Amino acid sequence: RCVQETENKLLQIVINFLNLDTLHLSLKCAQNGGAKVVAHVLKDYETITTLNLSGNQFGDEGVKVIAHTLKENKTLTKLDLFAIKIGDEGANAIAYLSLIHI
Repeated sequence: RCVQETENKLLQIVINFLNLDTLHLSLKCAQNGGAKVVAHVLKDYETITTLNLSGNQFGDEGVKVIAHTLKENKTLTKLDLFAIKIGDEGANAIAYLSLIHI
């Protein structure tokens, strides 16, 4: 239940703030579905420069979805993934992302 409610709330936040530059979604209980919403937002709204996703439950799959979207993103300058509990696959996706955006 927490996951579905969180995904709906994430979408509502985005709809309400289409031109925002900072998006704080820390501790929102979001999982893979929430990561897909975040990825969609990052793809469609390139005004976001700061993204805080700390404390969510995306896991490797969710982080890989976000990292894939960020490969093409040119505006995000700060990404906070503190305490999201990822494994090697998620860490590798973020590490690769950091290499291509240096």
